[in-house]
Amino acid sequence: MTLVSDEAPWRAAPVDIARADRIEVGTAADATASDQLKDRGQEPYLGFSTVILSGVVEKNPPNDDKITIHNRNERRDLEITVDEEFIVLRPDDTFIRASQLRQGDSVVIKAFRDPRGEYIAQTIRLQAR
Repeated sequence: MTLVSDEAPWRAAPVDIARADRIEVGTAADATASDQLKDRGQEPYLGFSTVILSGVVEKNPPNDDKITIHNRNERRDLEITVDEEFIVLRPDDTFIRASQLRQGDSVVIKAFRDPRGEYIAQTIRLQAR
């Protein structure tokens, strides 16, 4: 994505361009990589890591976007952000919603870990009992 500027040479984001605006395209290449990945009002892209977590569901409160699992290996509880409509794969290759997970269910979760260290579920597999 290329940045644009108006007559004053202030930078403007592409979302600032309206239907009747006249646009001149130049060849100047003074934008940095962080400028290209950043839109006005947003944080720069910082990356993320992917982790695999396993444990037992401790809490799955209704109307909440987080479930808590107890990780036996690390002996700690972990909060995972997950939408209530998120699909969970069962051992028999059928599906349930994340809201249907019950306390004591054994799960394996692949999650993104954002720059603040919060986990965001990408896949959830229910383990056989």
